[in-house]
Amino acid sequence: MQPDPRWREIHCGRFENATWDEYNADVELQRLLEEDPYNTVLPGGESLAMLTERVAEAFEALTAHDGPSLVVVTHDGPIRALLSHCLHIPPTRFWNISTEHGGVSCIRVKPEWVSVCTVNDVSHLHAAEVLVTGNAWP
Repeated sequence: MQPDPRWREIHCGRFENATWDEYNADVELQRLLEEDPYNTVLPGGESLAMLTERVAEAFEALTAHDGPSLVVVTHDGPIRALLSHCLHIPPTRFWNISTEHGGVSCIRVKPEWVSVCTVNDVSHLHAAEVLVTGNAWP
């Protein structure tokens, strides 16, 4: 296992550990986010554009050479950023990808292409629920 800070969640700056009420109380920030949610930098933190750039850099470094399969365990923001990068999703559609805790996305990389095979697969969670409780999810 090799920790890499480039896979961390978005840096919320002065809003790290803040409540939603505290975050929403910053009227100017809310205005800026409404106008340009992708490029607005959180005070003392980063923007979604900055998050995507660092995650793409980490991804390119991991896939620079042919090698074994790799697993990256990270948070919602970096996963959305990576999928957006690989699928060339425009910044205005950043929030169109949905992820759940424990969801698995699979990306295959060859020198000439990148293929997103699965996005947010949670079927293993359903199987685990049946094993633990004997009940299937609805």
